[in-house]
Amino acid sequence: MKVISLLIPVEFKSFQFREAFKYYHNLGLVVAIFVWLMIYFYLKNANLKTWIKALITIPILIISIIAFSIFAIGLCKNREVRDLYIKTNGNEKIVKRSFDCGATTDNDYDILYLKPITPLFNFRWPVDTTTIDKKEWQPVINNNRE
Repeated sequence: MKVISLLIPVEFKSFQFREAFKYYHNLGLVVAIFVWLMIYFYLKNANLKTWIKALITIPILIISIIAFSIFAIGLCKNREVRDLYIKTNGNEKIVKRSFDCGATTDNDYDILYLKPITPLFNFRWPVDTTTIDKKEWQPVINNNRE
């Protein structure tokens, strides 16, 4: 899905499913890298002494645990702040979304047009709300999610 979303502006419709996918994807990457490093060091250097293997394994294990903890906590998240507009004759919407990443958050917002393509996926494009046809779009009032 990550490779597809780089080529086509597609995302999961459900925010919870999107975050769960990201969590398990990153967890899988951490585990795969840890296993690959262990296999690489142990098979390539099978004649190393035990204490050298321990010196290699312990830092890699600590780094993997720290990386897993960062992914488990989920420091960085896309957060839909609010719906701005909904289309009068469809279920398309324009949302205001921020990328919340702890201390590095700079309060920039993206305005995105979301168009459902299946029950699981949305197309998403950046949009300028000053150029939309106000006859086709209704403003959404008071739905802050903050």
